[in-house]
Amino acid sequence: MYKAILFDLDNTLLDYDLSEMNCMKRALHQHEVMPELAWETFWEVFAPINFGYWIERPPRNESPAFIVEHLDEIPLLLERKNQAV
Repeated sequence: MYKAILFDLDNTLLDYDLSEMNCMKRALHQHEVMPELAWETFWEVFAPINFGYWIERPPRNESPAFIVEHLDEIPLLLERKNQAV
């Protein structure tokens, strides 16, 4: 029996770059952040800065073995989150 099935969505099953751009565009519009600024101008500045943060972020242990090892903790974490609300 399988304990977990892992999918690599980022640019494999999902066009992550297009999704990121569409979500950012919607969020800026919905929250009226810098409405006077052209989208292209915003994205030209934001995209390289965001990419830099992703490249420089501290490494995390995201190996499939690590994830599967901690699957049993997910219900407990969800329960704690729901109690906090």
